[in-house]
Amino acid sequence: MHRKTWRMNPDGWGAAFISIALAWAYFEVIFPGARFIWGTSSYWQTHIQDVTQYISGLTAFRNEPWGLPLLRINSINWSTGTSVAFTDAIPLFALVLKVLGPIAPENPFGIWVLLCFLLLGLATWWALKQSGQINWISLILAVGLCVQMPALSYRLGHLSLMAHFLIVLAIGLYFRDRLRGYVSTVGWGSLVLLSFYINFYITAMVLTIMVAAAADLCRDGHWSGIWRYGLAFLPLAITFPIMFGFGFGSSVQEGGFDYYSMNLLAPLVGGSIIDFPSYSLGTIGQSEGYNYLGFGLLGACAAVAFARNALPLRQIGPSLIAACIILTGYAVSNDVYAGPLHLIHWDVPWPLTEITGTFRVSGRFFWPVSYVLAFVVALAIARMNARRAAVACVVILAVQWIDLETVRARAQATSQRPAEIVADIDAWSTSLNGVETIYFYPKFRCGKADHAEILPIQLIASKLHLKITTGYLARYVPDCNAEATEIATAGLETSAFVYSMSDFNLEEAKERAPREAVCHQQDKWILCR
Repeated sequence: MHRKTWRMNPDGWGAAFISIALAWAYFEVIFPGARFIWGTSSYWQTHIQDVTQYISGLTAFRNEPWGLPLLRINSINWSTGTSVAFTDAIPLFALVLKVLGPIAPENPFGIWVLLCFLLLGLATWWALKQSGQINWISLILAVGLCVQMPALSYRLGHLSLMAHFLIVLAIGLYFRDRLRGYVSTVGWGSLVLLSFYINFYITAMVLTIMVAAAADLCRDGHWSGIWRYGLAFLPLAITFPIMFGFGFGSSVQEGGFDYYSMNLLAPLVGGSIIDFPSYSLGTIGQSEGYNYLGFGLLGACAAVAFARNALPLRQIGPSLIAACIILTGYAVSNDVYAGPLHLIHWDVPWPLTEITGTFRVSGRFFWPVSYVLAFVVALAIARMNARRAAVACVVILAVQWIDLETVRARAQATSQRPAEIVADIDAWSTSLNGVETIYFYPKFRCGKADHAEILPIQLIASKLHLKITTGYLARYVPDCNAEATEIATAGLETSAFVYSMSDFNLEEAKERAPREAVCHQQDKWILCR
């Protein structure tokens, strides 16, 4: 009688859980401690960083009564209002938290960061499964390369941009469509919908990969079902009026396409094995184009390129390769730098200014290229014999781990930064007793006051359930001449007038405030009531 042996397959759910476990293990290495996950560590105790914008926006959104459009916030930029999307508080995540109500933690963003890593591990397993070339060695290598991608942990300050799992899911759908010769309509529709309500930039990356999938299907002779890609926009078209309505005042396009770009050397510089002490950026904004790949991935890509028969052309079609070239070109922008050396400038044609004004932080668009390269390596390894593949996998991951020591150290240091508290919220609560509305001057983008002065008051307003007449918001156009009208119509008993000390001294604030108001300095602001 033969005993039946149990065997776990790399394309089964057991392998999916192992992929998730590997991602969680890496997360614990760079973001140690339960307090970070539950949003109570020092990293989250800040009044002057971007996370303050997210926390204040989410808090204000959760305090809002339910209404249409679903993502609207009335209390920030009152009385015009805004959307939770313009506070970068991850609209879909915020909506789920509002539904959960008091069950959800006060600050859930540590949980979000953890989810981004876990879902990336799961997405990597799923994408590799769709390629038709999954085995245990290629799976471990793919997960190891993807969850260690330096650009992921570097985005800690911009939480919605950590949803790299959406990019990997798009690559998986590309594999699925190309190998089946059929459009994954439900998959693309779901992915476009999810990405749009998480981050617009990632939506653009997902759509680029979807266009590449359509082009390669056509090239492979599967023309008949191409129209189904258009159905991917249907769920978004249906939900947009419900979620966003038809606008919240004015929106503005901003410059920076050539400033927030990727340096040509960015994918090559930043590891521990090879140091470039003289390396410097062409612009300060090129820190947004941080895209180091790691020496392990770089070396593996070089080896695959030289061994041409190792290229996984069955999975990676010419349109996806072209898309990666286009994304790289967009990332380096119209001002091309190699280190501090300015190599090329070209004028953006006017038909493209709408795109470059909307997606102005161009350096981010190299992310899909990074993950495609990781899959190229994993798929090439999958075609080797088991012994050679195992050795290659161990070498690549070992070199990558050693080289990314500085990357992990930076992520750890960032996640453990000291608290940055500049306002005594308890004292403000006492001073604002009976207040319903905070009038802040100058409004954001109307004077010298920057995020470090506006964000603390925005946080105070959200925590105390108050309205504020401005906000640190994306795509925001203020009415800089509204001060006199607002003060004349304000209910003096329920209003407080807060002035930035970067723009006004105490005497100037007294002259601008209502005649009946008493003004004094509170922390780094002037408060008049």
